[in-house]
Amino acid sequence: MQTSPYTPGTIAHDIIGRDSQIEQIQQQLALLATFPRFMGRIEVYVGSRGVGKTSLLRRAQHYAEELGFHTVWVTAGDSPFIAEVIASLQKYMHGWTSQAAKALKVMLQSLSVSIAGISFHGAGVGEETKSAHNVDGIATGGLGRQLQEVLEKASEAAKAQKKKGLAIFIDEIQAADTQGLRAFAYAWQHMQSEAKELPMIAMTAGLSHTQDVITDAVSFAERFRYVHLDNLSAEDSREVIERLAMNKNVRWEEQAVAKALSHAGGYPYFLQLIGDLAWEYAGNPDPGAMVLETHVDKALVDFQTSRDAFFRARWMKASEKEIELMIAIASHKQQPVKRSDVAAQLGVPTSAISMARRSLMDKGLIESTAHGYMEFTAPGFAQYIRTMAGTE
Repeated sequence: MQTSPYTPGTIAHDIIGRDSQIEQIQQQLALLATFPRFMGRIEVYVGSRGVGKTSLLRRAQHYAEELGFHTVWVTAGDSPFIAEVIASLQKYMHGWTSQAAKALKVMLQSLSVSIAGISFHGAGVGEETKSAHNVDGIATGGLGRQLQEVLEKASEAAKAQKKKGLAIFIDEIQAADTQGLRAFAYAWQHMQSEAKELPMIAMTAGLSHTQDVITDAVSFAERFRYVHLDNLSAEDSREVIERLAMNKNVRWEEQAVAKALSHAGGYPYFLQLIGDLAWEYAGNPDPGAMVLETHVDKALVDFQTSRDAFFRARWMKASEKEIELMIAIASHKQQPVKRSDVAAQLGVPTSAISMARRSLMDKGLIESTAHGYMEFTAPGFAQYIRTMAGTE
């Protein structure tokens, strides 16, 4: 018996189909390690849930650590974004004893900023406060400037620890609060000219509409570089199924592979889920064994159940307006669909569906693959909605 090489819903051990992105990440980090400088353009890997953004970002962090960078990981959304950044810096620099590190710790402990009426100190513990010192969403004294000073001190502290530089990784960046995201963007913009000798890089990941979120927060969103992660090609999908098994000296029957691919639709999460279930029905095979079509047939029964539960959770959390919009989108069997066509079908101007559309994008249910178009992020969801609406 062997454990499954497939990892549905968890960080992938092997990332397949992202070779160009991985090569680019490796080159950027290698160049920064060799020629230390400030990397002014923030990388943003965008795509729907389940396409492997977090796995790719974790791989980038791993490469950075191998090269000798000090890395900081932040997951946006749980609390004010700047609080998350500060808490992460404190966590990752715990135990450093250089003078630069001590100066940074003092700064983090004493730093107090106001975001939407909430103050937090050091580790990000919040308390209500009455603050009139807020101009255009940024605290007087410049939240962006304060963060800039913190990041510069952090880079200096990393250098004092003989690190190659500071690499910041931000997951779910679309969930960051507007004020915190704006402060981070301004801090990074200032450092392009004021700290260009400090080796720092920021890589982030977010849902497909992350560019819209960033554009709403700052006026210079073009200084972010967006890299879109789509579903996998047929060739890469096949490699996911076959290569992960071959790593354990197990092969797939051709009919089994074809059936798995036809149901996954190139969606990385579904590929991993079907592979994992088939591996289980094959008896956690020993080296030299084969995954058969009969194993996949059994796996697909469980897959359909899991996929429907996956879809049902999304459907049940939608508001009445969101459901109305999703039914209208799903009625078009050819995806993506024009936003104007959906609005016309509902008998309203396009502006009338904007709030529901944005909310569905925030939830990761739909994405805009081209200007003026919409489609569902997960293969099969449109059919599920038509079934729920009684139109299939």
